[in-house]
Amino acid sequence: MTIAAKAMSDALSTAVTLVAHANDQAQNTQERRLPKYRRSWDLLEDID
Repeated sequence: MTIAAKAMSDALSTAVTLVAHANDQAQNTQERRLPKYRRSWDLLEDID
């Protein structure tokens, strides 16, 4: 039983780490899309 609990704990730890990594990657993508990081020609005409 102890071995199974340890395995589940490790799996949960890994899942939490992967979610944290995915959140960090998503945040970086959002930041790259901010206007200060975009080229002037890369903006749509209908957006001010």
